[in-house]
Amino acid sequence: MAEVVNDAIKLYHKNPDDWVTARQSLYKKWVVDRNWNGNSTPSNGAMVILSLLYGNGDSTNTSSMQWLGLDADVMLQLQVL
Repeated sequence: MAEVVNDAIKLYHKNPDDWVTARQSLYKKWVVDRNWNGNSTPSNGAMVILSLLYGNGDSTNTSSMQWLGLDADVMLQLQVL
């Protein structure tokens, strides 16, 4: 998980105004290249981290980015935030 958190943070700093590119990069690395499914903890954890970062401390923005997740339980987790 530490690696996925670091990846998300690096991509956020590299693309501070472009969550789409950050999401695509994480998806490629953690789902496509590593052949993990969309329900894995690292792939979904990456999307949660991106939602928190791109939400910029605003709970409404963060929760509206719940669609970054790759499955339903991540979306539910973000709604709880």
